[in-house]
Amino acid sequence: MVGFPMPASTLLTFLNTGNPTGLKFTVEHGGRRALFDFGLEHAPGRAPFSMGLEPRPGRELADLLAVGSAPRLDGVYEGWDGRTAVFITHMHLDHTSLVRFLHPQVPLFYPAAMEDLRSAVEASGYLAWRRPAGTPLPDRRPLTWGEIEVTPVSVDHDLPGATGYLVRTPDLFLAYTGDHRWHGLHAESTAAFAEAARGADVLVQEGVLLEPPAAAPAAGALPPLPRLSEHDVALGFGSLLASTRGLVVANLYPMNRERVALLAGTAAASGRRLFCPSALNG
Repeated sequence: MVGFPMPASTLLTFLNTGNPTGLKFTVEHGGRRALFDFGLEHAPGRAPFSMGLEPRPGRELADLLAVGSAPRLDGVYEGWDGRTAVFITHMHLDHTSLVRFLHPQVPLFYPAAMEDLRSAVEASGYLAWRRPAGTPLPDRRPLTWGEIEVTPVSVDHDLPGATGYLVRTPDLFLAYTGDHRWHGLHAESTAAFAEAARGADVLVQEGVLLEPPAAAPAAGALPPLPRLSEHDVALGFGSLLASTRGLVVANLYPMNRERVALLAGTAAASGRRLFCPSALNG
């Protein structure tokens, strides 16, 4: 846990900074605290509980706290401290999987555009959620938590409802991207967030395919795979269907609804049908 006092009286604290625990940080001002994201990354072989090793039934939170996978944070687990609110950016596990441990009184906010997916994921049993579920936030509508103003601003990511947040206190303007990307179907959303974040004092950024270019491969090594856009994926899938007879198997992430729909449309255009066995389970 690392805290950074900001000018005057705002405190920015990073509880976790990423793999394998998921990014979590707080902004505190005037006796109120805003906690951003509350997940646990799926990291086989890197996380203490992975590769078949699970926390003890009924002791999950205690075990996650003991190994450092969940942050030791007063006022959110056993009871509410009356000052902490939690803001979620999107439904991926590294941003949400600890939400079920939040005390029922802790104010919980998430993007309104995420609600359909959130309710479907909870109903399917894929991810347990806190009850009551929380409050969906309309895009670009500020919410005031004491002297902390939090505004959700949508970004492009590989599942519905992804958002970033603009956070303002009397002495700080912070922009948090959540997970965002430029190679998807809605790069204009990410560009609009960047414009809204212009002038921020602090930028907290997560992203997909934002790393620097890979070094040239060694002699005899295979060249790196090209970086594909979602449009490239559709074109490649269409070419594969056109050149392959019989069954074609695609490994899809169900929460990536746009890609599922895109591949279904590509299959239909090729005279094929996308068949999802999981749909047989209701």
